[in-house]
Amino acid sequence: MDLENDKIYIIHQVLSFGDIDEIRWLFKNYSLDEVKIVFINTPKRIYTRPVFLFIKDYILKIKTGLDEKKYVKSFF
Repeated sequence: MDLENDKIYIIHQVLSFGDIDEIRWLFKNYSLDEVKIVFINTPKRIYTRPVFLFIKDYILKIKTGLDEKKYVKSFF
């Protein structure tokens, strides 16, 4: 995979499925601003609700309202 050409895929996959070491790797390769821009501007419906909220609130500290339906893969 190419870090630039596959940036959107890599960022979402690591945020959704990665462990803490993989998230550290993500921020060594991409800036916080790059990750936020990708997360906000290109939502992917691959997150569970707890993971989405954790990433949004604690990892990226995004305070603006994001439409959960664009990120969360299932609602129960």
